[in-house]
Amino acid sequence: MRRVFRFWVGLLLGSLLVASCCANDSCDCKDSRADALYFRFRIGADSLTGLDFGRSEVDTIYLLRYPLPLTLPNSGAHDSVALLPADTTRRSNLTGTTFFLNNNGPFALATGRKVNSYEYVILVGDRKRQQFRRYIVNNISLKGKFEGDGCCTCYVNSGKSATVNSATRDSTYTLTEMPGQRPIIELTK
Repeated sequence: MRRVFRFWVGLLLGSLLVASCCANDSCDCKDSRADALYFRFRIGADSLTGLDFGRSEVDTIYLLRYPLPLTLPNSGAHDSVALLPADTTRRSNLTGTTFFLNNNGPFALATGRKVNSYEYVILVGDRKRQQFRRYIVNNISLKGKFEGDGCCTCYVNSGKSATVNSATRDSTYTLTEMPGQRPIIELTK
């Protein structure tokens, strides 16, 4: 009986010792947007190429999300969200002309599927005139790993890429984040 008691007390003390070691470490991973793809509409007056948007042309942004693979009968099923720059009544992931697509924003992470499990359509334009430009974001690739010391483990993205298709061009972007810098995909007309 004494042996069993010593065993359980030893196990309890050992567990508390390990737990107290990790309890003193604060784990601030800052990885909630590690897989995020950032986009910005180029605003300006580029009269030579006509690639810049006017502010009124970025009045409303609609995002549509289609689950992959895009096969029948699921090819039409999608989620959608509208981003309004002047929307101050609720938290939005649109700041001026910059927004992001992430695992948990602006769409909810309900199924556990990451941002690369979908194809996205970006519609931008003037909702009053109902004129929109269309961009397709697909072929999203994510590379990352978990790093840690046993008490604190964080996800680190080591690379991401995406293809953006518009009416005028197809571009593939390879994005690698550096400390303090987020690469942004700039969208033009």
